[in-house]
Amino acid sequence: MTIGVTQLTDDSGIPIQGALELGSTTVVAYTGTAATSAALTGRVLRVVATTACFIKTGSNPTATTSDAYLPANTIQLLKIDDQDKISAIQLSSGGNLYATVLS
Repeated sequence: MTIGVTQLTDDSGIPIQGALELGSTTVVAYTGTAATSAALTGRVLRVVATTACFIKTGSNPTATTSDAYLPANTIQLLKIDDQDKISAIQLSSGGNLYATVLS
């Protein structure tokens, strides 16, 4: 499994240090049609997908194949706004996106 890690920063650009606590996990089942989560409560999101996909976050996102690419089985940390949602669409086969809020 490949693990990709992104250094997160706060609104002032200062790196976020230390371990974060795992919160609730939302599963988004995606296919050739984008699927979107419910609103997420938090500011840092850990995502991993079972197949390669494209992802997008925001208040009302719909992922397309022009959005951020997420390889299969790669952990990615995302900075989000509280109550944002995440959307995913497949590259070539459907799968599940696991989105865990960290605090």
